[in-house]
Amino acid sequence: MGGPGYVSAYFHRSGCSRVYESGPTGFVLARYLQTAGISCVITASSKLLRAPGDRIKTDRRDARVLAEMLAVGSVTEVRIPDPEEEALRDLSRLRSGTARDLAHARRHLNAILLRHGIRYPKETRWTKEHSLWLHRQRFEEPALQFT
Repeated sequence: MGGPGYVSAYFHRSGCSRVYESGPTGFVLARYLQTAGISCVITASSKLLRAPGDRIKTDRRDARVLAEMLAVGSVTEVRIPDPEEEALRDLSRLRSGTARDLAHARRHLNAILLRHGIRYPKETRWTKEHSLWLHRQRFEEPALQFT
C-alpha cells in the first residue's frame, strides 16, 4: 500500500485541493499527479509563514498550515523541474557537499598534525608529494595512527 498510484487514486475520488512541501523526496509525486491530470501545488518549506519561536513540526500541524495558506491564496508555488533538471540539481548539491566535506577533513587533519607538532616542510599542500608525505607519518598511539 502507498506510493504515487495509491495517492493518485485517493486524490481522484476526494475532490479536494492539493498542496505539499517540496523536500527530500523530490518531485516524483508531483510529476505523477500531473501525468494523471491531477492539479497539485508544491511549495517551498522556506517560504511558509511561521510564527517566531514556532519550532514544533508535526505532519498534522504542517498539513493544517498548508491547507490554511492554500485556502487564502498565500502559498508560494514552486516550479516543478523536469527529471533531467532535478538530476542536475542533485549532482550539484552532491558535489557542493562533497567539496565542503573534503575541506573539513583537510582542516581536521591539519589540526591533528599541528597538535602533535608535525608540520609539512613545503609551501604547497594537497599535492601528490604532500599525500606521500602524509602516508609516511607515524604515531605511537594506535588510535592516532588509525586516525
